[in-house]
Amino acid sequence: MELIAFKVGITLAIQHNLLPIEINIDSLKTLRMLTNGHEQYDGIINLCRSKLREAGCPVVHHCFREQNQVADSLAKYGASSNYFEEAHLLPVPPVCAQQVLGEDMRGTFFEIFVNPNAQSSVERNYDSFVINPG
Repeated sequence: MELIAFKVGITLAIQHNLLPIEINIDSLKTLRMLTNGHEQYDGIINLCRSKLREAGCPVVHHCFREQNQVADSLAKYGASSNYFEEAHLLPVPPVCAQQVLGEDMRGTFFEIFVNPNAQSSVERNYDSFVINPG
């Protein structure tokens, strides 16, 4: 599901000429699959890589969900609505995202708590992905 959303997002950015783009995702699993591939999902991974090239090879960065509360609020909004059939461009942010968008624009920082026993040394190796333009 994350890979499909990733591909749809990049496709929308290309179709609507919203380039250059900055890509931040909170899914380390998706970032790892973009980096290393995955036998079961290589078809969609290759489509994502192709779209990244078409979009000018933007770097894909990992960020914690707490670091991108605007995206998190929009994801929750989408999950609670009937927008499952196709992607939608919203002309204005929904009310649920306006407060966190304002905080984001003001540069508000949010604390995150990371479990010190988590696989942080492994996760640090996957904090970004760069597609080869060739």
